[in-house]
Amino acid sequence: MIILFGTFRKIESGVFRKMLQGSSILNYVEDTAAPKMVPEWLEAAIKLGALCVGVIYVIGFVVVNTYYSQFGIADFSFFKARILAAGVLIFAMAAVPVVVASRAYGFFGLKQSGIEVTAPSGSEWIARWTVNAFLYSSACGIAYVFGTLMPPNSLAFSNRWWAILMVCCDIVPALLYSLAGKRLPKAVLTLAWVGVIGATVASYMGNAVFCVLVVWLSGISWITVYLGNAARRKASLLKDIRWETQLIMMILLPTSFASQIYGHIRVHFGGGLPARVVVQLNSSASKSFGSERFDGWLLDADDHGYYLLKSPQDHSAKYLSRDAVQVIDFLAEGEGHNETPKAK
Repeated sequence: MIILFGTFRKIESGVFRKMLQGSSILNYVEDTAAPKMVPEWLEAAIKLGALCVGVIYVIGFVVVNTYYSQFGIADFSFFKARILAAGVLIFAMAAVPVVVASRAYGFFGLKQSGIEVTAPSGSEWIARWTVNAFLYSSACGIAYVFGTLMPPNSLAFSNRWWAILMVCCDIVPALLYSLAGKRLPKAVLTLAWVGVIGATVASYMGNAVFCVLVVWLSGISWITVYLGNAARRKASLLKDIRWETQLIMMILLPTSFASQIYGHIRVHFGGGLPARVVVQLNSSASKSFGSERFDGWLLDADDHGYYLLKSPQDHSAKYLSRDAVQVIDFLAEGEGHNETPKAK
């Protein structure tokens, strides 16, 4: 978004003005235009804000529809509050690793005081990759913070020994980053990434949701590093940046978030975790269902009905019209099943 805004401002203030420089059109506009009532900084902030809202909404649209497609739902309604909530959620979650990576590398004027990791001339890549390993460690800590958006014990490990191994491996890159000082030999780099690989394996064996969340946060950090270094080199946006690679990552980040993370976050935080419900049916609907009540999970609702799942393992949603429903009882967390529905 920062790149888009900078490009827009250059086009607006540079190219167009040069094209019209000396023309009667520009002279006429400058001579007859009324004094600006809105400061330039406010005008720029409004334009940037509108651009950010548009990007957030489009990303939210991709997240929500990718998630629903796993359950056989093809709802392409564009104007829904849930879409904006999903966009704000992924934007807020992505902002944290962006700030951490920016502080680690000193991008955008953000600096991390007290820690300076350098390397002898010709070995700068060792320092960079050691810092990248540290970003993985920080992603593990961030993931536990975001665990508060999920139901209790969602990030709990199935076996405490996997948790202990993950913590021990995860500490290694963080310690090397903070203690290495100005000497970073290849052995330090190797040890740091052995810790990263060990932490990834242990987290996957202990809790796959936690592992996916950490890898997702790390991916955002590494993309920030790549784009930040390109901006620092004043690289050409079109020639020097490999957008084909970055575009693939930018597509994978929202879609992987939708398929692996979004469905585990509670609805009141903007997530897609289905709610445990008991639906009381009217007489005509009860004949079709063979029962006066339907125990299941509420996935979503629209003006005409409800998308329901029969069980956490159900691969397809059922649509129930509002006319068929008398009462819906929402069960608190812990009542009934406490599992997250799994998409096919």
